[in-house]
Amino acid sequence: MAAFGSTQVGVSYGYTLKSADAHQNVSAPSNTVRAALPVPVDAGAPQDSRALLLPGTAGVELAWKIQEGKRYVVYRMSSEQSVQISTILKAGTFTDPDGTASSTYKVRTISSAGTLGDFSPVVTVSATP
Repeated sequence: MAAFGSTQVGVSYGYTLKSADAHQNVSAPSNTVRAALPVPVDAGAPQDSRALLLPGTAGVELAWKIQEGKRYVVYRMSSEQSVQISTILKAGTFTDPDGTASSTYKVRTISSAGTLGDFSPVVTVSATP
């Protein structure tokens, strides 16, 4: 039996269970259940990311090219760290109400299997579309 934490991607493992009562009577093994960690799907990085400063104090609108079956998370850069500012998104747009002309962003793809992709290149804010 594999120890917790030592499973490998793509390898099938079989598990059975036995139960014991207070008198140490042990049951026969259950049927074998097989499980394997799926091979991760490459999520890639978002393409064509851009950020536009909205009028007044409305923030910054970010947009990127969506990919079939992918989801996205938006991060604002703060002192070279990425701070997540969105939930998981299906759409290819997000408005950061706290964004300013000096804000910078990254967008990250999540595959349909939940694998995190690479970050987009840093996106700077533009005042014109």
